[in-house]
Amino acid sequence: MVAVVLPGRRPATTVPGRLDAAGIGLLATGLSLVLVGLSLKGNTARAWGDPAVLGTLLAGLALLAVLVPVERRAAVPVLPPHLLRRRTYAALLAGGFFFQLAALPVGILLPLYLQHVRGLSATASGLLVLPLLVGMTAGNRLAAVLILRSGHTKPVLPAGAGLLTTGSAAFFAPGPETSPILFGAWLLLAGLGAGPAMGGITIATQNSVPRADMGTAMAGSALTKQLGGSFGLACAQSLMAGSGITAAGVGPRSPGSARWRGCSRSPPSC
Repeated sequence: MVAVVLPGRRPATTVPGRLDAAGIGLLATGLSLVLVGLSLKGNTARAWGDPAVLGTLLAGLALLAVLVPVERRAAVPVLPPHLLRRRTYAALLAGGFFFQLAALPVGILLPLYLQHVRGLSATASGLLVLPLLVGMTAGNRLAAVLILRSGHTKPVLPAGAGLLTTGSAAFFAPGPETSPILFGAWLLLAGLGAGPAMGGITIATQNSVPRADMGTAMAGSALTKQLGGSFGLACAQSLMAGSGITAAGVGPRSPGSARWRGCSRSPPSC
């Protein structure tokens, strides 16, 4: 179907050059080591200074630092430096990173809190997270409409960041008597704030680069969002481990009960 529908056109000019094998290898290896380090920190009880965590993170960052001069000399770089010199595009990359850093831990770790601390079933905790998905869908559509009608992204993205920050900050102190309705309101607020990061940043990224670089720019935007989510998840899991909760359930610091901020009793009573 794709072969039949798409027109058989090719660019009038192509950029000559060899495959940037060195850049691809450095980028893939460096990012893999960074993600492994974040995974070790988030999924285990290791500290940030643990040799396995710190070693993999430093090794990955070192390879990414070596990538910079390699990409400057490459004829067809996998990560074009001229794109990163565009202030708008660089700002959008940073925005996508921090949006995902704040949004992903809420959607993934809150169900664990509801199950292992509040004693809810997996089905009930999943239903309580639905306001987050509704808010993200509504925020995404609303942001796209506002941006396309006005042609401006600056008012939309900071407003989304404010909503996401407000909704996420409310989860710093959930008490044992916090009602599900209040949880739903916080999640809806966070979802409305995270929505603009989906459609809004995508539209702004496409408009910030030349058409010839749009594919590379979108790939870079998706990559920074994934890195932001991984880093945010690792940091959030570290905070959970300090409270006696891990991604697998109740952590070793609290063998008989689940301790969370404002809750020191057994899960069913919280």
